[in-house]
Amino acid sequence: FEERVPEDPSPYLLVLHPCPDNPPPGAVENCMVKGTILIPCRTASRGNFPLNGTYFQDHEVFADDSSSRLPIDFSSECLNDLGKCIVYFGSSIHSITKGQTRQDIEDCYKKGYVCIRGFDRRTRSPRRLCAALHSINEKKEDNSKNKEGAGLGKSNEQKAPLTN
Repeated sequence: FEERVPEDPSPYLLVLHPCPDNPPPGAVENCMVKGTILIPCRTASRGNFPLNGTYFQDHEVFADDSSSRLPIDFSSECLNDLGKCIVYFGSSIHSITKGQTRQDIEDCYKKGYVCIRGFDRRTRSPRRLCAALHSINEKKEDNSKNKEGAGLGKSNEQKAPLTN
């Protein structure tokens, strides 16, 4: 992966794929897990972006198309010291914020990252978000999208390790 654009406020992120091969966090030490790299928007666009300085420039990440389709193997041991953050996945901002209160939407914009598309690093073009990462809006018992530990495909939110 290329170096981040110097003024890019967002780090590269890693999202783990929910699959039978990935044990729950803390269940097994030193096993292999599969993940996709999330590329900061400003770095993906090499610093050129029509909405410069907006939320989408500062908080949008793109799912690397290659590691979305063929997830990268990581040792769970190397993930232990990484921080975590919130990433909201969906086909659009509307699908992510649907049903949220104004405060929930503000928190989404202030505290998390948004991923609504994939990115082909070779052609530098956007791609449809891979089905493995695509969220499905489901009605929840407490109608909150800020639940801890929500699984992919059940929420618009995922905790993603921070990688630099």
